[in-house]
Amino acid sequence: MFARVNADGTFAAVSPSVDLEGTGNKAKFTFPGSLPGEYQVGFYPTQVQQCAAVATVQNTAFLGHTVGFATVGYSSSYQVTVQTFDASGNPADMAFDLIVMC
Repeated sequence: MFARVNADGTFAAVSPSVDLEGTGNKAKFTFPGSLPGEYQVGFYPTQVQQCAAVATVQNTAFLGHTVGFATVGYSSSYQVTVQTFDASGNPADMAFDLIVMC
């Protein structure tokens, strides 16, 4: 399963198992108190909590390099959370790729 997510949280590409309806077709957290770079990708009805999730920031610069990193966690049995950071380690909205292997 996979998701390619733009910095604004919109999905650029997804596998059929990504729950687009339950998220309003967006992965970005927008609730009060949310930090930059907080995202959530749902895979309902597939339980993913026992799977391996890996995320990496996308290189969005043409012939350049985007420096940053991403961490993953689980907010429920069906949802993977991704937090992206800039090169200095500050939370930042960044495009990323997510792969979940079960």
